Amino acid sequence: MFHVQHSFFLLRKKFCIWNDFLAHIVHRSQRDSDRKQERAIRRELEIQDAALRIFARDGISKSRIGDIAAEAGIPVSNIYEYYDSKEALAYSAPLDHMFKFYNEYVTKVKTKKTSSKKLSFYLWLSADFARRNPLWARVYIWKSGPA
Repeated sequence: MFHVQHSFFLLRKKFCIWNDFLAHIVHRSQRDSDRKQERAIRRELEIQDAALRIFARDGISKSRIGDIAAEAGIPVSNIYEYYDSKEALAYSAPLDHMFKFYNEYVTKVKTKKTSSKKLSFYLWLSADFARRNPLWARVYIWKSGPA
């Protein structure tokens, strides 16, 4: 009996940690958005979208900041106002999509009652999100696996 109660306690604790993690992700994305001016947010998203297109076309390692700037229609110096390096941009670019994914997951998972249904929904939503965001999936999912 103790083993069952202890296992239940551990599962409940992990569930609380997961919920705290998701709440933190959602709160962080909202907080970050509140701090920036609308124009700066739009520009940053334009840079990230351009980077995603170039990363999908050339791969991250072969991409150049100059190509990303040209794709975004801005001078190279503008990119450096937002990112210190191509690597910083490559790490930042998927975050916006991940925030969107976790926001969508947190909103819709509330209707799922069991852990099995929540996990099934997570897996389904992951595949659906990749389908709806093919450039993101191509760069950060398919190209990040073993060669």
